Amino acid sequence: MATKNESTARIILVITGILVLTALAYFATRYFSTKEKLEDSDAQIQELIIEIEEKEQEIVSLNTQIKDLNTDVSQKDELISEQLKQIEKLENRLQEYRGNSTMKEKVKNLESRLSLMRTQVQDYQQTISGLRETIQLQADSLSEVRDLTVQQQDSINNLQESNEEKKRRLSIAARLKAADFTFFRVKNSGKEVRDHEFSRMGLDEIKICFNILANSEAKSGKRTLFLQIENPDGTVSTNDAEGYSGTFRAAGADRAYSARTDINFSLTTQEVCIPYKRSDGEKYQKGDHFVNVYADDQLIGQQKFSVK
Repeated sequence: MATKNESTARIILVITGILVLTALAYFATRYFSTKEKLEDSDAQIQELIIEIEEKEQEIVSLNTQIKDLNTDVSQKDELISEQLKQIEKLENRLQEYRGNSTMKEKVKNLESRLSLMRTQVQDYQQTISGLRETIQLQADSLSEVRDLTVQQQDSINNLQESNEEKKRRLSIAARLKAADFTFFRVKNSGKEVRDHEFSRMGLDEIKICFNILANSEAKSGKRTLFLQIENPDGTVSTNDAEGYSGTFRAAGADRAYSARTDINFSLTTQEVCIPYKRSDGEKYQKGDHFVNVYADDQLIGQQKFSVK
């Protein structure tokens, strides 16, 4: 009887051991399977992050193509349409990771970046709509076309100031903005006369003032501002002989500037004034002169004055 009980106990012990080993094998398989899936998911989302970073660079460089007057408007529409399709594909791929609790913060960050890219591309669509209006008025004089361009830029600036979402994106971009332009004719006596329309007689030296708007998200410190005074024929006025002018690089190209100055940006609105004197014997052309201000390789403001 004892032998039979011992035999039964051994059988039970063996069965129990088999069950324990089976359970351990099951949980080990699940652990390594889950670990492999997590590692695979992490590798995939890292690949997606790289693609999103590359797409962000493409969106930034797209701005130059959109503003290129040599590119047909229909080609710009195709570029915008293609970028929106690619953004949508990235958004669909990101959907796969939304249920993964370990990637919650990472997915949320990527969603925000994709949303920002989509909004930026939609802004480009608005710019293209403005270009269509400009093309329809090409039969008008160059001055009238440029007047429309300035009005469109002012309109966009006003929309940016009134739209909180655009303010947020501008803060994230941390770009400086030049606004509130004023123009002064500097007489030989040193007296300054403010106006926006000048007579070319006796107009040798001009002082251009504007405000660099406050931006709490921008980096404080030294900035170099480059000023272009664009003649009615499209050329940039320069005075190399007296040390006013030179060249700088923006959007991957060397450009001429009329004058420059350095500022110490303190994140608050500050006024900047830049004097410019034409070369001896050179007179201002009659018509509209466009003033472009560049900082950090970007156009940050534009305005015009007229010469009669």
